[in-house]
Order: sequence, then structure tokens, then C-alpha cells
Amino acid sequence: MAGAITLHPATVFFYPIFSPLRLLRSGLTSSLVVLLDALVCLSVLYALLHRAGILKRGIRKFAEFQLSKIANGAQFTLGDVEVDLLKGRAHITNLVAHTPQRQEWLWESPCIARAGKIDVTFNLLSCLDHIGPFFGFPAKDVHTVVVSDVQVFVEKRRNVFNFHLLDPSLELPDAEDVMESLRGLQQQQQVEAMAVTVGEEQMPQMPQLDELVGSLSVESANETFSDALTTTASMDVNGDAEDKANEIVTNVLDAVST
Repeated sequence: MAGAITLHPATVFFYPIFSPLRLLRSGLTSSLVVLLDALVCLSVLYALLHRAGILKRGIRKFAEFQLSKIANGAQFTLGDVEVDLLKGRAHITNLVAHTPQRQEWLWESPCIARAGKIDVTFNLLSCLDHIGPFFGFPAKDVHTVVVSDVQVFVEKRRNVFNFHLLDPSLELPDAEDVMESLRGLQQQQQVEAMAVTVGEEQMPQMPQLDELVGSLSVESANETFSDALTTTASMDVNGDAEDKANEIVTNVLDAVST
């Protein structure tokens, strides 16, 4: 047919969507039209990034970078992050604070802390470095932080704890000097332990207490019994023999019991 207009399939698909915007644009000034176009483009871009998972990865990397900057450059990793930007809520799982300078300080644990679940409410604009001050937020505005399933691993080298390395305001001694002093202390303790072991080996063996008491009891009993027999033999037959015999038995029993 003469004068027929052929439309592209994409035009047919998007025409019902953008036709209300075309009517709205016709009644706006040029500046408002530019702002409206920018909002539409941002909305479409946000939907595409969220659908592809790129937005979640970007938010996770941004959160890890911010935590590392606050904690003196220590490494942080997040297992998963779910963020509602409109409501200002975030749900974080498996947050791990890795141990900084582990090789220098010879820390045993690879991490300082682990949090299984974290729920945060915040103001989105205040958390953006350059945009927050522009909108009147001098600091990051975080309303609530709820943490559960927490594990903390604390280690000490002299007077330095591993979590001290997360505070940039602290003046800590050099790691090499601290570890050198610890090695010297360990060597001194080993020398003292060896000296105590050598001294114990050179000491004469003393008899056990039970053996000593047993030998003394038998010897004293024999001496008492011999003295009693001598006294009985030398006494007069017409004397108090029965009383003397009882006294002998009593002395023998006392000697054995002591």
C-alpha cells in the first residue's frame, strides 16, 4: 500500500513504555527534560547491573575497601551482601578480618575476627565520600549494627596484641625488635630448664619415706625387744613376772607403731 509506514520491532516494543514520557517531556523545560532523561537512564542501568550481579559485587568491593581504610589497611572479606539502597539496609554474611603483618609478627591465627551475620541500617548519601558532604553529611550516618555468630582470636607478643594493628592511632614498636627480644627470652628459659635438669640428675638418690619409716620401726622394735629380754633374764624369779611381761609387750608394740 502506498504511504504505509514500517516500524522496527524494537520501536513497537518500547513505544508503549516511552509514550507517557514523550507526553511528559512536551510540557517541561529543557533542563527538566535532561534531568528526566538522566533519571530514566540511571533506573535502566541500575536494573541491568542488579540483574547481572555486577551491582552486588561492586557494593561488596566498596564495603571491603571502606573497612580496610578504617582498620589501618587490614584485609577484610565479605561472603555475601544484600543491600536495599532505597531503605538503607544491608545484610552481610561471613565477614572476616584477616590478621595484618602475620609474617612479621608470627601470628598463629590467619584472622582476628569472624562475624557470621551483620544487619546494618544507614543513610546512603552520607556513606558516599564526595556526595555526602555536598548534601550536608559531615560523617557517615550509620543508625544500627546488629552482629551475631562472632568469633575473636586474640594473640599477644610482649605488650602488643594482634588487634592493636587495626588502630592507626597507636604507636607500636617495631616487629623485628619485639620478636628478637622474645627469642632471647626463650633461649634464657631453655638454659634455665637445662640447668635444673642437670642439677636433678647430679643429686644423690634419697630413700623413700615409707622405706625409711619401716626400717626405723623394725630396728627400734628389735632393740626394745632385746633390752626387754635382757631385763627379764636378770630379774628375780620371785618378782612381779607377769607385770614385767606386760610391760615388755607394750614397749614392743609402741616401737613398731612409731
